[in-house]
Amino acid sequence: MTLKYICQVEGCGQEFDSSRSMANHCHMHNMTPEQYYRKYLMQPGEDCCKVCGKPTKYKSLGTGFTSYCSMKCKMIAQHKDPEFAKANSDRMRERRRDPEFVKALDESKKLWWTPERKMAIKGYRQEFLEKQRIAKTHNAENNPIL
Repeated sequence: MTLKYICQVEGCGQEFDSSRSMANHCHMHNMTPEQYYRKYLMQPGEDCCKVCGKPTKYKSLGTGFTSYCSMKCKMIAQHKDPEFAKANSDRMRERRRDPEFVKALDESKKLWWTPERKMAIKGYRQEFLEKQRIAKTHNAENNPIL
């Protein structure tokens, strides 16, 4: 069974097999596909983010508007959803069983943790610890001048 798109502009009623052909047809009525979607197909509040309520972007006549205004809101919504968390952990568990995935993961770690990067991190850590040590020895309690 294929989905049919029927033009809802008064007096038209033309049928289309795809949302793309329907979107092309909208121009015959001097409107963009987004204007057509807003006027005839959109549900109330559909163009608002489900998390924060900000406006979302129009995608296409077939899909309408995105559900979230940003990746941040999408991630917030996904992590609140227990089904998403379970599916995500199940997917990672399956991937870790695949020897090719594990091999690729090890290779990416080797590329990331180069000796130069390790030394840089070690240097920053030593510098931070040295600053902490100096701050402790030079605080107001131990310094009679201050």
